Amino acid sequence: MMPNFEDLIHFEVSIGHYGNKMDLNYKPLVSSTQYSPVIHDGNIYHYVPWYNIKPVVAVTSNWEDVSFRMNCLNLLHFTRDRLKANLDTLKSTRNPKDPALLCQWEKLLRELVEDCKRPLPCMTDQPKATNLDRKRWQLRSLLLQELAQKAKQAMPRDMVATAEDWLYRLNAVLPEVGAAHTGLELGAGRAGPDVLPPWQPQMGLPDVMIWLVAKEQRVAYAQVPAHSVLFSRAGALHSGRLCGKIQTLLLQYPEGEGQKDVLPAHLRVCMWLGNVTDSKDLQLLCQGDMAVYAETYENQAKYKDQWGQQGLYRCPNFSDVMGNKTLPMTEFQPPLGWHWQDSWTVEPQRRLLLDTDINKSQVLEEVYENQGRDIRGAWGPAAIPNTDVNGQPTEARENVKCPQGWHFKKDWVVELNHAVDSKGWEYGVGIPPSGLPQVWSPVEKTYHSCRRRRWARVRFRNRGELSREQETVSFLQLGPAEGEEDGWEYDAFGSKFHLHPQPRSRFRRRCWRRRLVPDKDKGVAPVFLLEGSLAMDLKHRAGKEEESKPWPWGLDRQFRDPQRQDARPPNMPFIYCTFNKPHYYQLFCYIYQARNLVSNQILTFQGPFIRVVFLNHSQCTQTLRSSAGPTWAQTLIFQHLLLYENPQDTKESPPLVVLELWQRDSWGKESLWGRSMWPPVVWLDLQDRILPPMRWHPLMKELGKEEGEILASCELILQTEKLGEKQLPILSVPWKNGAYTLPKSIQPTIKRMAIEILAWGLRNMKKASSPQLLVEFGEESLRTEPIRDFQTNPNFPESESVLVLIVLMPTEEAYALPLVVKVVDNWAFGQQTVTGQANIDFLQPYFCDPWAQDYVHPKLPRLSGKKHQDDEYEHEVDWWSKLFWATDEHKSLKYKYKDYHTLKVYDCELEAVPAFQGLQDFCQTFKLYQEQPKLDSPVVGEFKGLFRVYPFPENPDAPKPPLQFLAWPEREDFPQPCLVRVYVVRAINLQPQDYNGLCDPYVILKLGKTELGSRDMYQPNTLDPIFGTMFELTCNIPLEKDLEIQLYDFDLFSPDDKIGTTVIDLENRLLSGFGAHCGLSKSYCQSGPFRWRDQMPPSYLLERYAKRKGLPPPLFSPEEDAVFYNGKKFKLQSFEPKPPTVHGLGPKKERLALHLLHTQGLVPEHVETRTLYSDSQPGIDQQRTPNREIQIPKGT
Repeated sequence: MMPNFEDLIHFEVSIGHYGNKMDLNYKPLVSSTQYSPVIHDGNIYHYVPWYNIKPVVAVTSNWEDVSFRMNCLNLLHFTRDRLKANLDTLKSTRNPKDPALLCQWEKLLRELVEDCKRPLPCMTDQPKATNLDRKRWQLRSLLLQELAQKAKQAMPRDMVATAEDWLYRLNAVLPEVGAAHTGLELGAGRAGPDVLPPWQPQMGLPDVMIWLVAKEQRVAYAQVPAHSVLFSRAGALHSGRLCGKIQTLLLQYPEGEGQKDVLPAHLRVCMWLGNVTDSKDLQLLCQGDMAVYAETYENQAKYKDQWGQQGLYRCPNFSDVMGNKTLPMTEFQPPLGWHWQDSWTVEPQRRLLLDTDINKSQVLEEVYENQGRDIRGAWGPAAIPNTDVNGQPTEARENVKCPQGWHFKKDWVVELNHAVDSKGWEYGVGIPPSGLPQVWSPVEKTYHSCRRRRWARVRFRNRGELSREQETVSFLQLGPAEGEEDGWEYDAFGSKFHLHPQPRSRFRRRCWRRRLVPDKDKGVAPVFLLEGSLAMDLKHRAGKEEESKPWPWGLDRQFRDPQRQDARPPNMPFIYCTFNKPHYYQLFCYIYQARNLVSNQILTFQGPFIRVVFLNHSQCTQTLRSSAGPTWAQTLIFQHLLLYENPQDTKESPPLVVLELWQRDSWGKESLWGRSMWPPVVWLDLQDRILPPMRWHPLMKELGKEEGEILASCELILQTEKLGEKQLPILSVPWKNGAYTLPKSIQPTIKRMAIEILAWGLRNMKKASSPQLLVEFGEESLRTEPIRDFQTNPNFPESESVLVLIVLMPTEEAYALPLVVKVVDNWAFGQQTVTGQANIDFLQPYFCDPWAQDYVHPKLPRLSGKKHQDDEYEHEVDWWSKLFWATDEHKSLKYKYKDYHTLKVYDCELEAVPAFQGLQDFCQTFKLYQEQPKLDSPVVGEFKGLFRVYPFPENPDAPKPPLQFLAWPEREDFPQPCLVRVYVVRAINLQPQDYNGLCDPYVILKLGKTELGSRDMYQPNTLDPIFGTMFELTCNIPLEKDLEIQLYDFDLFSPDDKIGTTVIDLENRLLSGFGAHCGLSKSYCQSGPFRWRDQMPPSYLLERYAKRKGLPPPLFSPEEDAVFYNGKKFKLQSFEPKPPTVHGLGPKKERLALHLLHTQGLVPEHVETRTLYSDSQPGIDQQRTPNREIQIPKGT
């Protein structure tokens, strides 16, 4: 998965300065691979054709032995990684009622206890351990013991938050550390990044760096933590998790370089780092035929139709692969401890000479016909009549033959689709010394001396019985064909070489190899003994005698030339591992749908399609029409995929599947939106195979920014002999309309559903002028009319308040798309912008049965304009007495009738009481964001509304279900003027603000533009102030709905510090059917200190409540002191066995109605405890900060 590198590339591996070819102060090592070309994959990417011959590098280095420290670190990483993997699975379970959730939680606890009970390597008896090592060992051991104890006692509550806290604590003790004389070996396969822990003070081993080098420039890199590939004699758990295992590395460009949204390469590698004495039985060396070769290239040029050295100019007869440095065979000497196994042999580089068009189904060929003007002004053939686009000579078009395996459908035609005249000519003035024009013009002028036209035709590949991969393997396994015995390859440096001479070939070369073997077994891996073969101090070499001696590997010509910029030995040996047994696989990619793609746009996603990349293959899905939630429901199948590694290694660490989401605009331009990568499920035996369930995978853009999700799954199946005997997996995938669709067993079940939207209004949209609501679900959408008078009434008009959206929805909740609500603002000249959006990911709470007999439509409460009358006389008891009676304060007065006048004290916000449904029973409040909401995303407004989801008949003739929301004439009552009374009682456990550990708090109330409170009324030197203050103010709901209560710390000289804030949505209290605008008093008194405070009497409230619930109005019987309500008869005597003697009680009818209201679960007269939040710590409540609470009852 590489871009097109026009030059040959290679990879360099280093650890610290060791292996860095640019650092001349260190010994040269076999730290880089041989140069290779890149080949097109048939789509848009390229790959390096290593195939069965994998390059190997071996880097030896010297470091302090800190294996005791690394063993401890790897054990902690193993614990952390298992916890994180279980946590990710826990998060992926979207339905909180899914039984698999509890099973996964139990698995997480069980494995965490098992890992935490595993003892860390003891540091107390380690002679090399420092005091810091011992202290950190104690800290980590105590943490593991604590986590094990907590995991044993953990209950299935707040599972994700609890596990995230444990993971956070483990990460806090995991800094990066870094052995004796070590060796690093890397075996490469085909060309997810590790997240590096924070830096720590005892860095012993630097990270391993893998560089991609092109044009002698370091283009991209991968950084691998040393501990993750470090081997330990203590066992697998103490070794790095990637040690000796095949993994996929994602290379990245250095900061500020490279193409945007393009990955430089995927590198499939196997790495091992450890003491060289532990490398004897290295499994990496046993997987294939490991060989060490010296290589040199013999170069010849064609001069007067003869091949030879004449005409090479500056290129030496024997050189490196780039043709820059002289490497004659006679000057190669085996290093110490090594000897030649045989003589020099020619090695045809068949794998590097694959046609770069091997994966293309069609190729465009072109030849430029050139003419010049003679002295008479007539046009005639030029000195070089046929060239390519760059003016280089090429074969005449009539002599260009079709290669084997290809065919032409049409003959050569003149290309007229660019700036040329009617015959295809373009004109220019030849400029010496090349004689080629710098600028071409489609209009002929008298001063033009050159002209050319382009002839083109398309070459198509023959459809053969073998796949492209099988053709490649056949090509690699063939012996030398006729004319190939000498191993020559033809063309020019820096371009494509061919096995057969081309008409324009002027250069040829062939690779000579000589194999090296060690003299004897020294108990270590031989590849680590190559270090030292060039270990000589070049700066101090002097004297004719020394200069006359041949240097190992032919170094003398390079280092004697002071003009050379690169003084490094170019001819280090190369290590290869040859695999002779290929394994074939089939990859099935099941792609269903994408969601959350467009966050702040009105236009839907244009022309979306998916490109799947796996190894050196890529395919695309069908391109869909514009959609906000495109659905492909397609299977992409890759057949005959070639892997040379052990199938068991593939199962444990498979190559990554890359899914890229692209969009194609109306002009055909393609742009990348995001990509997602994950390993496929690997099946080595079809008997165990089950189709992998589809999951949502995040689509990432640059800098790790998440932009949407895609629902897909992948599986990789090993092709064995038994596979042919059974039913092939591909036969189980249905074919429809030219593409493979999803198998029925994993395809989501789709049902026709109706989403009914109650659009009540928009709130706190400060910059909106004429907003409207846009609702999207998948490919369906609808919108309301704009709110024209938004500044005076932010509610939607009555005709637009109820919307119905008919959609196709998966019955499985895990596959459901989110309902996207966008606010689109309309400006002058038709301009529209998205000012905010909300995503409703879980629609299950809104499902309902539209035909249910007991269903009650949400109804708007009636509002009364009756003015409330206060008692003008003073009494020995008052409202504060109620509070003291409820809290058993010592200040409470003795009052024999206090049981008639109690109130409820809640230790939380009224919205947090489960019985009151967050006071959002009529309509809910959805926060609006300008982008996908994140932890610190600013809220730009609120949408008030509600949803109902229910089945919709497939048959158009079937009766349609009734609407769940009704239109209300009472909407004309809004905006509604209201009187608000706030009783601020006291605050508890405030955060200290002064140096004495105390604070001087005072209260400020804000509602709209009104602000009440005074800093002069502060409570000095206290963290538990008692305010005992009542505030009264008026407002216009919903224009002024958010009551903000702030506490400040009084400072004499410096500005006052804000202690915290709590916000109350008064509109929710007014609209809620629980009567939260004014809690129900215990008794109905018409006079006295506890006079009825609501605007409406209990009988009217009961009648309104019955209407809201769809019940008949209550029928009162004054003769019997009874009421018939909801099919039952209630008598006052059942509530009041004895006649009350309290002064000021109201009539029996009202008292009976009040008793009934208390049985309906309405909000009583109360005091609630609200948490204060600090601006410096947004979203952090009393669970993580010192308790800061304030108790407030309200009346409206």
